[in-house]
Amino acid sequence: CKIIAFKVEFGEFLNEHKGFKYWKKQKEINTVLLLDEFADCIAFMLALAIERKWDRFIHALEVVEWEDKTLTALSIDIFHNPLSSAGKWLDCLLDMLQFAFLVGLSVQEIEQAYYAKSNINLNRQAEGY
Repeated sequence: CKIIAFKVEFGEFLNEHKGFKYWKKQKEINTVLLLDEFADCIAFMLALAIERKWDRFIHALEVVEWEDKTLTALSIDIFHNPLSSAGKWLDCLLDMLQFAFLVGLSVQEIEQAYYAKSNINLNRQAEGY
């Protein structure tokens, strides 16, 4: 199920970010790995949108006003979002992007990571992964 796959990938993204690991003193973030996990999240979100014909709503991202949310609030909202409608899907995508921007990822970095990971995934599919 694409929703479960997305939630697992988002968990892996959070694991790379390390913000929730209150017990760790050193939380050095590997930006390459963080972007790689974020690219996986985007891939599953887009696959879900295409499958359910919600991709036509992506244009709504052109005009965005961010809510004032903490990383913790964003994480909880993303995990609790049922992704049961185009509106819920769009809310989740916006929360993900806000999280990414709050941790310092840029649009350019996200785009580059997505295309790089997409090429890897296409090669994996071609090889029967």
